[in-house]
Amino acid sequence: DSNPFLGKKILVLSGGSDPLVPFKFSEEFVNGLNVGPHGVKKVVVQPGVEHECTPRMVQEMTEFIWENCLNAPSK
Repeated sequence: DSNPFLGKKILVLSGGSDPLVPFKFSEEFVNGLNVGPHGVKKVVVQPGVEHECTPRMVQEMTEFIWENCLNAPSK
């Protein structure tokens, strides 16, 4: 078995009060994701938020993409 998540950059955004996709049903899977020493995993569960994309989530996504995908060190 190879781990398809090794070395990947994974951002999980969820509303803490989401009635359509409650985080409690994906929490075990997300916590078990092993990205290894060269991967990045960040999980943000925003309390009181339902099934929506909030300004904070957009900010988290922007920072994650900048820090992990676009802000490559110059050589």
